[in-house]
Formats: sequence, structure tokens, C-alpha cells
Amino acid sequence: MNRTQLALAGRLLAWVLSPLLLFVGPVRAQSIPPLPPRQIAYTEPAGEGSTLGHIRLVNADGSSGQQITSGDADCCAAWSSDGRRLYFLRYPSGEPANDAPPDIMEYDFDDGRERVIRPGDGPLGASLAASPDDRYLAFVTNSPMPRQSPDDIFLIDNRACLNLFELAGGQTVEIYCVEQGGLSDLEFYPAEPSLAAVMGGFESSIVVVFDLLPSSPSPFTMVCCFSPQMAGNDVRVYAVGNNYYMFNDFQANGWEGWGIFEYGQGLHGPIPVLISDTPIDHLDLSPEESHLVFDRAGQIELIYIWDPDERAIPITSGLQPVWRPGEAMAAAPATDTPAATEAATPITPAITAASSVTHAPTAEMPLPNQADDAAANEEIVATRVAERPATGDATPPVAPIVVGSGRSRGLLMGIIVVAAAIALFSLLAYFTHRD
Repeated sequence: MNRTQLALAGRLLAWVLSPLLLFVGPVRAQSIPPLPPRQIAYTEPAGEGSTLGHIRLVNADGSSGQQITSGDADCCAAWSSDGRRLYFLRYPSGEPANDAPPDIMEYDFDDGRERVIRPGDGPLGASLAASPDDRYLAFVTNSPMPRQSPDDIFLIDNRACLNLFELAGGQTVEIYCVEQGGLSDLEFYPAEPSLAAVMGGFESSIVVVFDLLPSSPSPFTMVCCFSPQMAGNDVRVYAVGNNYYMFNDFQANGWEGWGIFEYGQGLHGPIPVLISDTPIDHLDLSPEESHLVFDRAGQIELIYIWDPDERAIPITSGLQPVWRPGEAMAAAPATDTPAATEAATPITPAITAASSVTHAPTAEMPLPNQADDAAANEEIVATRVAERPATGDATPPVAPIVVGSGRSRGLLMGIIVVAAAIALFSLLAYFTHRD
């Protein structure tokens, strides 16, 4: 083959491959948008295996970490809506969290002082949530309760009650109790007087929602399993699940371990945001609704919700991370300022008596819009970016997302390489035969 023929072969090869290279363009690895110009509060454990320690504050990129609270047995941070006050639990130093009654504390960033806003009078659950109108702080009380039937191993010896603490008046209202069960992972809806919580026992863990306006609120089941986060004007929810509580979904999709999932109107089941072989805990959604922060094996990480490659970014070591709301940090460009949010509906404190229920787990909790088979999610995932609700400042990816996009790109690149090799050998054989 002479140089003229080799040059012609190269042109022909480029002509053959150019449509394939254009086809692969939309599924190339996508860049992750800049991190939100925000801060994250988290618990720095006092020792190995502990869930108590100092509350610290760090930028989303892991820089400028600083200790906020002075205690060494603090946890469970929750923010006011403007990010100027931080609420947390403080246990007596050196005592285990489940034996000592903690104080509910407030740290005021305007004067840099800590205050006790509700002295400890009994065991509390490790979760706080401030209402969007900053009038109430939700918390859970726990008290021992003997089993009605000693042989029933699926119930736990606990009575958990959901409470609202009025921040201005200091009054506490007990609104719902679970017999032989637990309540945790409290999360107010962004724009409605509703509160999500995890209700569970030994054999079940479900996210339930309380409508706080009726005088006798009753929860309704929403999704499985832990740490609910509301988004998109309350039409989407993110939650943590695992292979035990979501066995059918994990088995059908070949997932293992744990995962962060999206549910919402129009979805036929859980859409994976991140699959992990290590336990995931304490999910929190950024005010822009673009990133989720969580802790995994003692490390705080965050992930861009729409990243098909599931690239989690490590931030620092710690537990129980929560985004700081309110205005973005002063150094942020004006274009990154979060959009104004819908005004919260005030919560009317018309609740006078607590409802009560015995938590009896069922064989399989129903989930809304659950798929008949795993394949039903493929079309939804492929188009969800284009159809996602126009809420928050999250920037959608520039290219469509496909199921298993990382594996799909690998397969497609393999096909292109094989096609290129066949084309090259065919052209070489052609010109060799001509010679």
C-alpha cells in the first residue's frame, strides 16, 4: 500500500466512524455542576462508635471547618428557615444517649450564644425538625412499654410520641403516639403544614406523613424506608432504603446493600440516585434541590441528584449532616442565589389530644405507584430530566440519562472499537488485494 492509498484509507475510516462518534456524544461522562455555595452542619463524634460530640460547620467543598457548639455530647442538628439559629440535643457528658434526658438547645449565630430552650425531662429520639414558619420544633419522646404479648418478637418495648414545641411560647403539644414501635427521621414539608417521619419496629420501616391541621392527625404510608427528604413542591421524595426492606426492588434490579432513591408522581417505583454496599444514613436535600448530603461509614459525602454515574464526593468525617438554609454564602456569585421559596402555611396549634396506635408490621408495606416489573422504570429514567418539575435552581444534565448509563457507555464504546477494527482491517485487506 502506498502513501496515497493509506491516506485514502484514513479518510474512508474517518467517514465510517464519524456517525458513531456523533452518536456517542450524548452519553459521554457529564460534568457535575459547581457545588452549592452553602455550608453543612454535622456532628463530629467524640470517640469511635459514638454518635455524640461537637456540632461543626463546613463549606460544601470541605473547606473552612469550624466548631460551633461547646459540648462534647451534642447531636441531631436542625436549622431555622433563615439559617441564623441551629437547634440540637445536648446530653450530659459521659452518659449514653439512651439513658439520659437531653436538653434541647439553640445556637444563635447573631450573638454566638447557646441557650437551653427546653430542659431535658425524659428520653428523646435522635431527631429534630423546625417548621418552615419557624414557630415549632418537632421532636420524639420515648418511654418504656412492656409488650402486651411476651412471645411477639416483632414489637419493641417502647412508646414513641411525636411532639410539637412552640418556640415563642414554650408549650409542648403531644400529637401522636406509637405503641410498641419507634418514630424518627423527622422532616417538615417545605410548603405545607405536614410532617414526615419514619415509623418502624424490628420487621418494618416506612415513611409516614402527618397532616398537622386536623385535631386528630393520622399518618398515611408514603414510601420505604428511612430519612425522607421532600422536593419539587412536595411532589418528589428522596429516601434511603436497603436490600432487607426493599428486597423485591433490589432483587429485580440486581442491586446490593443500600441505596438512595427518588419517588414521585408519575414514577412507577424507586429510581436509584446512588447504590452502595455500605450503609447510608441521614439524608438531607440542599435548598437548591440539586445535591443530597449523607453520611456513610463515618464519612460525610454529597452527590448531584442528576448525575448518572453516581459520583459521591467526600467532604469530611462526621455524622448527621444538614444543609444550612437561608441566603447562600456571601462569596457566591449572584447567579447562584437560590430562588425564593413558596411561603409556608402557618401551622394552627389546634391539636389538643394525642392519637395512639399499636405498630403491627405487615408482610409487605404497599408503596404508591409501584411498578409491576423493574423494566417499567427504564423509560421513566430516560426522560425524567426533561420532564422534571421546574423547582429549585438545580441545573439538569445537558444530555439524556439512560438506565445503567455507565455500563451503557462502556458497551457502546466497545461496539465502536470493534466496528473501527473491522472497518480498518477491511480497508487494509481491500488495498492489499488491489496491490
